[in-house]
Amino acid sequence: MRFVYSLAALAPAIAPAIAALSAAALFGPPHIVVTAVSPAPAVIGAPAFNIEVEHHTTADQIKLTGRAEGVRGGQRVTLPLALVRRDSAHFTVVRQWEANTPWVLVFSVEQGPEGAHGVVEAVIPIDKSGAVRRIEYTKPGFHDGSKLPRRVTRARVDSALKELGVDRQE
Repeated sequence: MRFVYSLAALAPAIAPAIAALSAAALFGPPHIVVTAVSPAPAVIGAPAFNIEVEHHTTADQIKLTGRAEGVRGGQRVTLPLALVRRDSAHFTVVRQWEANTPWVLVFSVEQGPEGAHGVVEAVIPIDKSGAVRRIEYTKPGFHDGSKLPRRVTRARVDSALKELGVDRQE
């Protein structure tokens, strides 16, 4: 017995799979590279980081945000960071956080509305002397089996602050 399938007959069955593969190739997750300016800036307003964003869509579908997480007077604070766009893929961040205090910076790139096509984040612990301890990145994409983008958790920021010697976080 011989089976002959025409492309027209198979199209309804394989169209969803082809669409999913095409969307994944077209809308792969974004990528971020954060580079610290050396030496670390001593004053507020001086360039501190350069950020390069790679994405697989138009620049208007990318959202880059930044925040500084720290503790003041025993209270947890979050400062939104202003980012200066140099072109469609390059940004500069000037120092906007106080000196002599540990901070954890988080930069987030969302591709598509609310990160529908992927999110990647960078976590940067900065000690009280202003030195960058490291720059680490989340795995781009989504939680396994869901459409929820991976994001830096409060627990991860708390752990980085604790590593910097900040032990009181209310």
